Amino acid sequence: MIQLENVHKSYGQTKVLKGIDLQIQDQDDVVILGPSGSGKSTLLNVLSGLEKVDEGHILIQGQDLSQLTDAQLTAFRREKIAFIFSSIIYYLI
Repeated sequence: MIQLENVHKSYGQTKVLKGIDLQIQDQDDVVILGPSGSGKSTLLNVLSGLEKVDEGHILIQGQDLSQLTDAQLTAFRREKIAFIFSSIIYYLI
């Protein structure tokens, strides 16, 4: 289960996520939909542990992401999170 409790996230003076409460059960299908700038990417970034919330808690399978060290977050992402980004970046090697 994924659970968000009173999640807030800002960039400078711009409040992007304001008191988000959400619960997603295992096996649920979820769509995150909204106009550009509405906080969709920010929500996914905090859900995956790529960014930390300013306030509130994110629990994934009972694990509170706000309580994890950077090393623990890295391990968590490696083991539990997968992303398909909407834009492709090519690197020339």
